[in-house]
Amino acid sequence: MKKRLFVLAITICILIASHGYHSGVIHAKDNDSAFETHLINQLSQRKRHFDLVFYGDSADLKPSIKNALETHKYLKFTTLDLNWKYLNHGSHIEIEMHANYLLTAQEEFSANEMIKSIIEEIVDPSMTDHEKVKAVHDWILLNASYDETLNYRSHFELLTHGAAVCHGYALLFDRMLDPLNIPSVLVTGNVPEYHIWNMVQLNGLWFHVDVTFNDPLPDESGRLLYDFYMLSDDELKKTHTIENQHNLPKGNTSYALLLNKLLYRSDYDIYAELLSQLNLERMLQEDLDRHVLTQFAQNPVNISGFGDYVYYDKNYGYPYINLDNRTLVPFRATLTHFGAAVDWDPTTKTALAYLKDIQIEVPIGESHIYVNGDRLENDTSAVIKDGRTYLPIRIVLESLGFLVDWDPSSQTVLVSR
Repeated sequence: MKKRLFVLAITICILIASHGYHSGVIHAKDNDSAFETHLINQLSQRKRHFDLVFYGDSADLKPSIKNALETHKYLKFTTLDLNWKYLNHGSHIEIEMHANYLLTAQEEFSANEMIKSIIEEIVDPSMTDHEKVKAVHDWILLNASYDETLNYRSHFELLTHGAAVCHGYALLFDRMLDPLNIPSVLVTGNVPEYHIWNMVQLNGLWFHVDVTFNDPLPDESGRLLYDFYMLSDDELKKTHTIENQHNLPKGNTSYALLLNKLLYRSDYDIYAELLSQLNLERMLQEDLDRHVLTQFAQNPVNISGFGDYVYYDKNYGYPYINLDNRTLVPFRATLTHFGAAVDWDPTTKTALAYLKDIQIEVPIGESHIYVNGDRLENDTSAVIKDGRTYLPIRIVLESLGFLVDWDPSSQTVLVSR
């Protein structure tokens, strides 16, 4: 029998003052984005009472607040209630806001410190993102139990009491992936009770993970289940109804297909091990060739290898040709596409990549890399551009055992093994 499920409903109470000027429509200082940033900063600090200024029509105030919360779902699901009143001065609106939270600022800090310690214990830099997600999932299952009293609702309570309802499970999974730079979002729906779980992005693709459902009652020490781990939308909809949520990503891909593709691209046995551990099917080469996960996009430069294109977007950045006429690519998105594990050393500003028995070190701003400790000269340098790390693709991929070619007609880097 599946465990009983509970999620805290988030209510947003709107208290609008009856005084002041409500007829003025002023857009001269239209700064919705700045307003939302200030609001998020206050909520992130768990401020209970704070004042903000909004420039624009009072009718746009509520949508701006709603958009800020929908864009930062972790804050949405840890803010119990948010109410406000305002005074319209014509040129601007003064807002007095009041908020209550699922956990205090001190509890948030303590939870983050505990998560940092756990991550250091269970995650090694040479692990792929796929291994890291599984390590986080497994740690929660082995250290948590469902709170049948329905009293514990936050990830802080799960960490300190070892129990929580689905809200705590989903929040902890989300917070543990955050320092690993693995994108995730919180998802709500019905099972048929109101319920919350996660979606995770790996290799540009999204999958559902319901940690709560993988830890059913009665609790059993040492049990690991993967029935609701890395599912597509269609797979999850057999048991869950997904709510229509703002900007919720689509999960259209089988995780077994992605792992098989990564095994094919990298020839790295860790992906074979993951398929076995998750009881997923190994696919034949001809079956893999029939499935294309990512296709050609209108990027300045594209990277193609083994039947698929590397997925890039505004969050990852896009490949480009630098002044040395060399192709530089976003570090994480490119190397994880070919099955490598990635890490970053902030002290030395060095990008790290691991694949099988090969370790690559790429220092930023230097025209050389290190391959298993041996220095290898290059004719261009890695850079940080717009806050993202870009690597020279040829020397790095060739050092990991790939062949790299260039198709000038389509501005595409061709990668093979």
